[in-house]
Amino acid sequence: QSFSDIGYAQFSDLKFSSGTFPNLVKMKFRAQVDVIVDGVTMNKSLESNPSKPFISMTNTGSQWKDAAGMWLKEDAFKDEPEITMTCFWNYFQKHYLIATKQDVVNIKRPLFLTDFE
Repeated sequence: QSFSDIGYAQFSDLKFSSGTFPNLVKMKFRAQVDVIVDGVTMNKSLESNPSKPFISMTNTGSQWKDAAGMWLKEDAFKDEPEITMTCFWNYFQKHYLIATKQDVVNIKRPLFLTDFE
């Protein structure tokens, strides 16, 4: 991958070469670059920080429930065995707004208690 004039590389077509079970993963990139300092060329290895977690899933039909469960555990519970009901419902509210593409400042269709009955 080549870098832009301001040092960015774009990876627009990342693919996994073989099927996977849904897994929570973090991605980081490493590149060998030639750096010229005072006329001297040095080869250096650059490595990014890990990304935020995401789920690798190759079969959305059959793996969706497992992936959603993993994301719930990671996003809402983190390493805690339990959370408050307020945190739990806030998790669902956040994902509902994302899924319905609503702006948190201008909510068009809020969740109601009857949505959970």
